[in-house]
Parts: sequence; structure tokens; C-alpha cells
Amino acid sequence: MKLGEAAIREVLDLAFKYRIRIPTEFSLVAKALITVEGIVEELDPDLSIVAVAEPFGRRLMRERLRPRRLWQEFSERSWEFGDVFFWLPGWIDRVLEQVEDGGFTIKLVHAELRETLFRMDRISNRLSFSIVLLAFVIVITGLVVASAMATGAGGGFLWVRLPFLKIGFVLAMLMGGWLLSAIFRSGRF
Repeated sequence: MKLGEAAIREVLDLAFKYRIRIPTEFSLVAKALITVEGIVEELDPDLSIVAVAEPFGRRLMRERLRPRRLWQEFSERSWEFGDVFFWLPGWIDRVLEQVEDGGFTIKLVHAELRETLFRMDRISNRLSFSIVLLAFVIVITGLVVASAMATGAGGGFLWVRLPFLKIGFVLAMLMGGWLLSAIFRSGRF
């Protein structure tokens, strides 16, 4: 089994995907292992770094998870647990009293709420822009088709004959221009 860049790249991809921060030291150790693996492969292609390191890793895990060591660590930290067990009942009692009195409030802060709202605002502005653009295209297409039909029937340009179309078109242009300028002025496009 080879350690290689692919395995380390997979670990880094998983860390990035699940937003796990890897300390710089681990990255440097991974780089050193890749370098050592390359050198060992040059010297002896049949030798595997993982096979050589496995007994050391097993011994290290045995040492760290040894019951006597775990008990010693627990007994050294037991005074911290004693403090927690001492103040925990009083703290729970105060919280329950606040809940009963209606004075208990929960404050929820979303870490990326501003960024999410900004993105949603940009999306809605772009959608509005697209809808306005589509409306202009439909109105202009309708005017062109209506004018062509009126010209073909011998009535001249419909654009000249129907003033309410001109007024509607100008109003639509002004409203669309106002909306687009508001979107661009907000800087969220």
C-alpha cells in the first residue's frame, strides 16, 4: 500500500468538504511523508512506508489507549469534573426558573447570514433585471408585429396611429429604467 499524493489529496478534499481545519504541522508532515516515500521508492521499490510505519503506529496506539494511562489521566482531571458537578445543579435550577417565569430567551446568530442575504438580494435583482428585459422584448416584438400587420393592411404604421401604445411604451421604458438604475445603484448586481 502506498501513501502517495492521491491518498493525502483525498484526505484534504474531505477536510475541505466537511470544513475541517487541518493544522499546518499536519500538512508539513504529509509533505515530508510524500518526499520520504519518493526517496524510499527510488532506493528500494519493493519497500512500503506504510508497512514499515505500521508497527510503530500500533505501538503508539497501544500506549495511548492503555487502561492504566487512561485511568491516570482521568484521575488527574477528576477535580475539574468535581467542579462541574458542584455548580451544575444550581445552574440548571436557575435556567428552569427563568423558563417558568418567561424570562428565558434564546439568541440565535447565523454565522453567514449577511453573506446569504447578500447573495439572495443579488439573485433577486438579477431575476428582476431578466424579467424587465423580457418584458421589453415582448413589448417591442408586439409593436413590430402590429406595425407590420397594419402596414400590410394598408393602414400605415400602427405606431403613428395609436398614441396609447406610444404612451405605454414610454411609461414601460421609464419604469424599467428606474428599476434597472435602482438595481445598479445598490451595487448588488
